[in-house]
Amino acid sequence: MPARRVIVQVEIGVYLMIASLAIFFISGIAAFVIVRNRLPETATDSGEFPIGLWISTAFLLAGSVSIQKALSAVKRERQKPFRQWLILAGVMGTLFLVSQTISLWQLLEIHWQVLKETRIWGFLFLLILLHAVHFVAGLGVLYAVIYYSLKGRFDHEYYSSVKMTAVYWHFLDVVWIAMLIMFLMTT
Repeated sequence: MPARRVIVQVEIGVYLMIASLAIFFISGIAAFVIVRNRLPETATDSGEFPIGLWISTAFLLAGSVSIQKALSAVKRERQKPFRQWLILAGVMGTLFLVSQTISLWQLLEIHWQVLKETRIWGFLFLLILLHAVHFVAGLGVLYAVIYYSLKGRFDHEYYSSVKMTAVYWHFLDVVWIAMLIMFLMTT
């Protein structure tokens, strides 16, 4: 079964990539918390917290539920719900991206003055930007999975791409929630 071996190798590669990204993000978050806690309170005053970040988080989590439902549906050979859940995940991902962009722009405007005084918030924005780049890549993969699902490419025996897309999406959920918690703790 050479085809199955290739699928397993790709899955292992995705898990290793996620593990390396997890180490990177954990290190970045830890560095932010350590440096931020050493600064005087006036240098770390972050001001308002945009409501749009809560809205974007809801979109992200709704997308996560949707992609998990899609994975469950394809495993049971339920093609129509599979495609519907995948499309909903794509819509939620797109809404997350739009809402996140607007909210982070507002946040950047709030912190522009603070950024001139200390680089710590710039570091946080760098972490958020890196998450966004990884999210856009994941959303592109999700769009490809949606496209191939509409072509009838997946079934109960062949759904590894759907599974790996879901795993990656859930990883991005965890990273965003960790960054959100970190941000809330520092505001």
